[in-house]
Amino acid sequence: MQLSYNHNVILTAMKLKPDLGKTKIMKILYMLQQVKNVDLGYEFDIYTYGPYAPEVLESVDELIEKELVTSKMYRYNNYVGYKLNLTEKGKQALTEINQEDSSSLHDILSFTEGCSAKDLELYSTIIFVSSFYSRCKGKFSAIDVKNKVQEIKPHFDIGEISESYESLVKENYVKV
Repeated sequence: MQLSYNHNVILTAMKLKPDLGKTKIMKILYMLQQVKNVDLGYEFDIYTYGPYAPEVLESVDELIEKELVTSKMYRYNNYVGYKLNLTEKGKQALTEINQEDSSSLHDILSFTEGCSAKDLELYSTIIFVSSFYSRCKGKFSAIDVKNKVQEIKPHFDIGEISESYESLVKENYVKV
C-alpha cells in the first residue's frame, strides 16, 4: 500500500507515541511544520483550540478508513477525546520518513511529552502569533506576542503565557 509522506509522518508519530489524540496530532504537525520547517503542505489558521488545518483531520480519517489506525473515543471532564493507535496493518504499511524529518519529529515529541491538549493549545498559539508578527510586522517584542495571545486566548493568564513563551524561546521554537 502506497501512502503519502504526510500519512507516514502521522503513522511514525503514532508509532513513537501510542495513544496520541487528534488535537495532539494537529499541534505536533503544526509545530513540526512551523518550527522545524518540515514541509507537509498543511495551511494552518488560528481556531478555537489554536492552529488548525482541516486537512490534518482528513489525513487521520483516511488512515482510520484504511484500517491503519484505530480511534477510540473517551470522555475527559466535559470533553470528548480520541486515542489513536497503529494497527498491525498500519505498522506494516509504514514507510520510514527521512532522517532529518525523523529527528525533527523526535524533538517535537520530546518537547511535548506529558503536555496536555491545553498546553499544546497555548504553545502552538504562541508560535502562531510569533510567526505572524515576524512575517507581517517585522520587529516585535515578547510583550506584543504575550498580549496578543491573551487577547486570543483569555482563559490563559499572563503568567501561564509568559512561562510557556519562555519555554519556547529556550527551545528556539520562537525567536525573540
